[in-house]
Amino acid sequence: EILGLAENGEQAISFCEQDQPHVVLMDLNMPGMDGAEATKLIKQKWPEVRVLILTTFQETDMAVEALQNG
Repeated sequence: EILGLAENGEQAISFCEQDQPHVVLMDLNMPGMDGAEATKLIKQKWPEVRVLILTTFQETDMAVEALQNG
């Protein structure tokens, strides 16, 4: 079941607070708070939530940061 769609990291965190999903599909390149930072905050607040990163972003730095964040 799809619970929601977020356009940025802030919205993704808000959805996690409201809906407490089991899995979050996250893009790295988003306006405002990017996916790496949102992943870090989500994993800090809800360590049981699984975050899957899907992106077409070419730079590996953001992907490495997201992996380090959980």
